[in-house]
Amino acid sequence: MFLTKRLLVRIFLVVLVFSSFLVVRAIYVPTSRETKLPPDEVIYTIEDPTELELLYETDNFKYYFRESRDTIAIHDKRNGYTWTTGTDLEFSKDIDDECDDMVDLREDEDPENVVTDQMLLDACRDKEVKLNTTYTGFANSLISVEYYDTSKSIKRLSSAGYSSVLSDLYEVNGDDSHYRLDIFFIVIDVEISVHIYFDNDGIRYEIRDEEVTGDGIDALAAIIISPFLGASGGAYEEFSIEEMDYLDDETYKYKVPGYSLVPDGSGSLIRFNDNNVKLNPYEGTIYGVDPSRDVSYHIEAEPYVPFKTASMPVFGMAHGNLQNAFVAFATSGEEYLQIISMPEDNLTYYNFTYPRFEYNKQYFQVYNKIGWGYLTTYEERNHFDVDMRYNFLQGDGTSSPSADYVGMAQSYRDYLIDEEILHELDSIYTDIPIRLDMFMSDVEKAITGYNNQITTTHSGVRNILNSVIDLGITNVNSGLLGWNDGGVTLGDPRDTDFSRKIGKESEFEDLINDFNEVGIDISFCNEYYYINEETMGLYKNASQHESTWYNLIETFNYPVSIFYYARPTKSIEWMLDQTNNFNSIGVSSYTISGITNNLTSDKTIDLTRDEAKTVITDGFASLDDSKLINAYEPNMYLWEYTDRYIHTPVYGTQFLIETDTVPFLQLVLYNTMELYGPYSNFSFYTETDVLRMIDYNIYPSFVLTDKPAYLLTDTNSRNFYSTEYALYEDLIDNVYFEVNGALSHVIGSNWINREVVRNGVIVNTYENGIQIIINYTEDVVEYNGLFISPISYTVVGG
Repeated sequence: MFLTKRLLVRIFLVVLVFSSFLVVRAIYVPTSRETKLPPDEVIYTIEDPTELELLYETDNFKYYFRESRDTIAIHDKRNGYTWTTGTDLEFSKDIDDECDDMVDLREDEDPENVVTDQMLLDACRDKEVKLNTTYTGFANSLISVEYYDTSKSIKRLSSAGYSSVLSDLYEVNGDDSHYRLDIFFIVIDVEISVHIYFDNDGIRYEIRDEEVTGDGIDALAAIIISPFLGASGGAYEEFSIEEMDYLDDETYKYKVPGYSLVPDGSGSLIRFNDNNVKLNPYEGTIYGVDPSRDVSYHIEAEPYVPFKTASMPVFGMAHGNLQNAFVAFATSGEEYLQIISMPEDNLTYYNFTYPRFEYNKQYFQVYNKIGWGYLTTYEERNHFDVDMRYNFLQGDGTSSPSADYVGMAQSYRDYLIDEEILHELDSIYTDIPIRLDMFMSDVEKAITGYNNQITTTHSGVRNILNSVIDLGITNVNSGLLGWNDGGVTLGDPRDTDFSRKIGKESEFEDLINDFNEVGIDISFCNEYYYINEETMGLYKNASQHESTWYNLIETFNYPVSIFYYARPTKSIEWMLDQTNNFNSIGVSSYTISGITNNLTSDKTIDLTRDEAKTVITDGFASLDDSKLINAYEPNMYLWEYTDRYIHTPVYGTQFLIETDTVPFLQLVLYNTMELYGPYSNFSFYTETDVLRMIDYNIYPSFVLTDKPAYLLTDTNSRNFYSTEYALYEDLIDNVYFEVNGALSHVIGSNWINREVVRNGVIVNTYENGIQIIINYTEDVVEYNGLFISPISYTVVGG
């Protein structure tokens, strides 16, 4: 019997090992919602472009210039790689003219002008395809402009264009690290001066507002900086002596393996792929579209999930696998910045990504109540200074930020810390926090007026939190939604108007103070951006479109359908008044939404978008600095004031052009504020979602009610369709302790690397020596001698 048992055990072990061997080799196919394996290594020749003019040299770089094409070459001395700000291509028109002349001479058969095959091939050089004269100039140039012609169509000119452009580069004040490129676009009579600064990290471009001049300045639509820096792809056609013409067949150039990083949601990669279909470009407007300067004052909400906001003015590009990369970010002018990424086979055979700064655009000027109008441009262009920084990265991160999206995040994070926009935390807790928002009320239509539909009272909040404490979860913070009369939709941001049925002021004060004593923070949540006419008059409260009509969005919701956007000055006034009232109740934090992730100008008082940003940041700076700030999806300019980031995005918009999702935002912000994910009770609770929280280093969050969610059916908040605490008590317990089991080991330790070791398997590395291995696959996988179960994680080291 003993022998039989031993034999059975041996057979079981052999089968287990054999099964694991097979499972490890199972195929896992990642989608664009995940991060794939790194690109292949780039093949390149180490070559110092000494034929160009050397402008400046540092320990890391040599900076060269080709005057004929306004092209800067950045030679990385650390590994011999050379970046160029343009493609450095000849114009096909010049090649065609030279080739035609030589072909004519050859066909004349003049004995005094013998044209050899080599002479013919020298004249009829390889010629780029899908790049016309305008686009070749665009691909070569350091600076391009877009402008409106007399028919209000957008046209493009470039600093290295074929004609009608003059440019001159010269050293400034004897400082060979500072140059100025003066460009005169003759066709539109616009002159632009670009200051170029070289240092040991990369290049900085500065375009001062007062140095954008000329009689045609009102026609200027946008300025574009080095659009083809790092571009991958291209194709050319070859001349055939037998055919005495260029062949129809296209020869594709070596495509550099790599990707562009764009700031869509948490961060998205756009790989340099061969696309079988024509894909639309990525166009990300930093901080979202400005409603006051959109095409129309009247917007209709789309019946799909809203696009993610580009909340930070940064993008990047990687060539190869941990070999070469750059990260680019705006430090001035980002309020008017777009990030554009073009896929191959959309106009050209190149993949390229670039910043576009907008100076003017068209909008629809309505002149009567019927809605008749016409398209026109702003009477006054946008005024701002451009400051754009490019840091060049190389290697695996041993001595400097790595040449991938992780290194890009670290480089950008270093800048934000140096500028004191971010500050590393000194965390003192041993268990991770959880966010439990409480949905208290919203309004439904009554026979006359509206009724509060209450789903949670002050005592309901108390009961829920006490139950959570009984689960053993004590590191909790909570925001109260719809705490005031009128609820979420009609609660007046100008007042602190409590309702007896939800909770009197004294009852809320007792609630907050009681839980403060056990370390649980309760705050009032309010929205200071969207307003409606049921709550207040629009005069002096609503922001105005460039057309002088009030901005509005029609949501097709019920019972309140039409919303307007508050003036930034009013939003801040209401926020400061309300939070001052909250102070007297004993709150430890403020929960703020709406103005945290929206930025609008206001025609009423001629408040520009950058001035609106200053109004908002000054307002946040005026808040009581002893209180924590819980901000919903805050834009970068509010990170300095944010202690808890609520609703941290975990995906991008998932445009077809986007191939991967990465936690770029989380890598930038980790250990500078607490990051909370989407509400887990709204389709973010599966085992894979919990692993994503661990992978992305974000904490769980739920929105809860004491009563069933169906009570909200006839309110604007019907999308809160499943919130009853009794239904989610077990899920809260499971999700919290699953995530805490991983992330409690790395509280307060910097996240220094994220590696995809095989598709579906991620290794996150932290400064304290901890590694967390996440296995998204349905198979057992092996890593460094460890076996990780399907759809699970393992914590090692420390």
